Amino acid sequence: DMRTTFLYPASGISPHYAHLTWAKSVGAKVVETPMGMGFFDYGKIKGPELLLLESLYCAPFARRYKKENPSCKVACIIADTSFWSERLGVLRRMFYWRYLRYVDGFVAVSERIKRDIQNYVDRPVVVVRPFLVNKFSPKRREFNKKVLFVGNEVEEKGFGYLVKSMDHLPDFELFLVGDCC
Repeated sequence: DMRTTFLYPASGISPHYAHLTWAKSVGAKVVETPMGMGFFDYGKIKGPELLLLESLYCAPFARRYKKENPSCKVACIIADTSFWSERLGVLRRMFYWRYLRYVDGFVAVSERIKRDIQNYVDRPVVVVRPFLVNKFSPKRREFNKKVLFVGNEVEEKGFGYLVKSMDHLPDFELFLVGDCC
């Protein structure tokens, strides 16, 4: 049993429900940090052997903690476009240069994100997907004939299969959101 603390940034969208559920399932203590910079009480994270970061916005706090506790490991969940080459502007590269050396490894939610990380930094990357959290409602709901796809056209998301399947579902509407449209 490794003592783990899950850090997430104070933002309107964090912590992601699936990440939080996963962190709690491994017995992690849950701690909110400021969004990238700001005052933080490091006493809240005293003693972990692993800091699990929901976002690289937590990296400055992990950096300071790891400097004072070098045996602590730091892993970061990447579920977004943090390492897409077109998103790596000068400021982001400077931020990464300063903080990524304190991250020991990454948890990616897809093989594409793993490749993006590995193209930028030489650290171990494990793919864990889909951080699935099932919530089933016991209520019987009326069935509608609408299909929503959010994301891009990568093979691992099955986008091609979805488009082909629509030929067999003439009464259904397909809604696309993201880079796929």
